[in-house]
Amino acid sequence: MCGITGFIDYQKLVSETDLTNASSAIRHRGGSGNGHIFEKHEKYNLGLANERLATIDISSDGKQPFTSLCGNYTITFNGTIYNYLELRASLIKYGVTFKTLSDTEVLLECYKKWGQQLFDKIDGAFAFAIVDRKEKQLFLARDTMGVKPLYFYKDKNLFAFSSELKGILQYPIDKNTNLNALEKYLRHGYFLGDDTIFLNVFNFKKQHYFIIDLNSGNHLERKFENHPKGIIDMPNDEEQIIVKLNELVTESILKRNVADVNVGVMLSGGYDSATVAAVLQKNQAKKLKTFTLGFEDKTLNEAPHAKMIANFLNTNHTEYYIDNAGAIETLESLPYIFDEPMGDSGAIPLAFLVKKIADQEVKVLLGAEGGDELFAGYSSYKQAIFLHKKSAELPGFAHAC
Repeated sequence: MCGITGFIDYQKLVSETDLTNASSAIRHRGGSGNGHIFEKHEKYNLGLANERLATIDISSDGKQPFTSLCGNYTITFNGTIYNYLELRASLIKYGVTFKTLSDTEVLLECYKKWGQQLFDKIDGAFAFAIVDRKEKQLFLARDTMGVKPLYFYKDKNLFAFSSELKGILQYPIDKNTNLNALEKYLRHGYFLGDDTIFLNVFNFKKQHYFIIDLNSGNHLERKFENHPKGIIDMPNDEEQIIVKLNELVTESILKRNVADVNVGVMLSGGYDSATVAAVLQKNQAKKLKTFTLGFEDKTLNEAPHAKMIANFLNTNHTEYYIDNAGAIETLESLPYIFDEPMGDSGAIPLAFLVKKIADQEVKVLLGAEGGDELFAGYSSYKQAIFLHKKSAELPGFAHAC
């Protein structure tokens, strides 16, 4: 996790101090160093900043913002490119020279080589911005699933972006409440679409990129396709499907274990997180660090089952328990963490656990989000399957209703 922020200002009202304040506001996302660039041009000023959490090439060579050897391109990047070693090897064959071992430099060289077509090549979770001095444009993008956060503010004179809303708020913008978005939040319990609690501040769409002309301020927004390995054909035979699914799940888990630092897993005791832990432990010699949150209420407590799984897998397991005092203290911290209303009570135990794990020198933490959605783990899916089967028993005319 890194923090990125930056701006293009056509009134030249944003100061270098505003930029560094925006970076400081998201400093908790880093810890391995920070940096910024601030440039004055005839028609505009621009800046990029980065709060780095080094997980690949942890040396100072990978510090950001990172500028290419030719000097025409500068990137600020949050995320991981899972296939960066393959891409690096391919680019070397094209004659590209690298000065670091980081995936940041590989991503920047992919942009230099393939431009907007780089999404056909890269596989990862990312949010990044590139100043392209050759084409005189700012290029921003967010990954296919929207794993990495990115927000932006836009009016006719200023474009600003940040990994968190608190970074955006450091720039000289009107901090007015988006009452329309708030009304929808109160109705649904979450913000719809790209809206945030603030007017003119938006969630950058997942699987999209922006190209902003530095001279005019005009911008192009496009959705990209991201299939670096092509569309996968699944077999029809059930046994072959199981084999193929096992291969895909294993590959998906292992490719996210790309790091030069300690990796841990949040182990809930369910099938999804147990699968992640099992695959990782099976494919490494040292003990995997696993973490579980327990509750005093035995009807909610999955910690004993998680411990059984950890013992079976022989992981280095740690349990934490949350009580009422811990829950209240964590609840009070949520406005700072999210910067806007959050209607998911699950954020309380998650924030509590992550804070505890942060003290264990684990920089990369894997979970199993999406497992229940992909494999119908929720009880509501069982109800839907039951109703679907029952509907097949209805007479034909009923299906037309």
